[in-house]
Amino acid sequence: MIFMKDKILKSNFIKCSFCFLLLINFTFFHLFSQTSTDEFSEFAGEWQNSSKFINFDFENNSIIHELKTFYGLWRDKKEFSKIDELKVLPLVYENQLFMQYWILDEFFKTDKNSKLKLYLPKNNVDEISLDNPEIYQELYAYLFVNENQIVKIRYWVVNLDLEEEVLINQKATITESTVNLTKNNTSLDLKDEGFRNIKKYLKIGDMYYTCVEGRGTNIRNIEILEKKDFSVLKIINKNDESYLLLQNPYMYRTID
Repeated sequence: MIFMKDKILKSNFIKCSFCFLLLINFTFFHLFSQTSTDEFSEFAGEWQNSSKFINFDFENNSIIHELKTFYGLWRDKKEFSKIDELKVLPLVYENQLFMQYWILDEFFKTDKNSKLKLYLPKNNVDEISLDNPEIYQELYAYLFVNENQIVKIRYWVVNLDLEEEVLINQKATITESTVNLTKNNTSLDLKDEGFRNIKKYLKIGDMYYTCVEGRGTNIRNIEILEKKDFSVLKIINKNDESYLLLQNPYMYRTID
C-alpha cells in the first residue's frame, strides 16, 4: 500500500514538473516574441520613396513591397520568422528611415579628455529588397578631429570568426608615418590618446571588417576631408546615442 502511494506521488510529481517546464517554455517564448516585436515596432507601418511603398507587417511576419511602375503598383511580399532574416537594420528618426548611418564609438563617449569623435558604420546594405540585398565589401568610419576636419578610415571584409573580447579590445592606430601633416593644412594633434584607440575590427550582421592588414596595428587607409566635402552631414541624438547621417532618408513614413 505504501509502495503504491509512493508510486502515485512520484507520478504526480513528474506530471507537475513537466507542466511547470511547459509553462516556463511558453512564457519564455511569449516574452521573447513580445520583446522582439516591441524592439522593432517603430518600423511597423507603411513607408515610401520615389520608387516603392514598403509595409512591415510584424503580426504576419511579412514585409510587403509595392513598386511604383509606369502602369500602376506591382505588389509582392516576403515572409520572415525573425527580423534578422531581412538582413537590414535601418535607423528610424522623426518619420524618416535611413539605411546608411554611423554611431559614436563607446571609447569616445567615456574618454572625456579626448577631443576626437569616432563614428562607426552600423549597416552594410543600402536598400530593403525582396531579394537578399547586396552587402558592402568596404565601409568607412569617420573621425571628427575638429570643427572642420574629418579623417575617413576604410574598413574591408575579412574571413574571420572573432570572439567578442577581440572585437571590443583590439585597437588600431593612426601615426605620423601614415598621415601627411602638411596636406590640406592638416592640424592633427597625434598626441591625443584617441588616435591609438580606433577599433581594429567591426562586426555587422554576419560580416567582419578590419582597418589594418593581418596582425598589424597601423592604419594606412585614411583620407582627410573637410565638412564642405559632404553634401549632407548631420548629427542626431536618439535613445542616448549619437548618430551621424551623411545621406538623405531612404524612405519616409506614410502619414494618413
